[in-house]
Amino acid sequence: MTHDRLDAIALAERILVVEQGRIVQSGLTRDVFASPANADVARLVGIETVAAGVVREASQHLLTIRVGATLVHAQGSAPAGSPVDVCIRAEDVTLSRDEPVGVSAQNQWHARIIAIVANGGI
Repeated sequence: MTHDRLDAIALAERILVVEQGRIVQSGLTRDVFASPANADVARLVGIETVAAGVVREASQHLLTIRVGATLVHAQGSAPAGSPVDVCIRAEDVTLSRDEPVGVSAQNQWHARIIAIVANGGI
């Protein structure tokens, strides 16, 4: 048993997520980390950004989801009109000073950096 997600990723073939004494998700470690059952599990497995949205369109496992005033494209299965949580891991985000050219990213947003916080490491 561990409470350390890095240990779980490195050592566990299967994982069981328990919250307030009840099992909320179990399965292969890679599956739980890749597809958390809910927003709480997403946060427990290290997903930094979880935003509520509504599926606008669904076609062949590709979803267009409205999150506030923004449309997000994601893989998944849910019918149009369904409430969903959009999960974004920090390691899946790329920042660029210039307009990205020749990239395959489905989601690109203009933003302004308002702070930089050191988080250990280098």
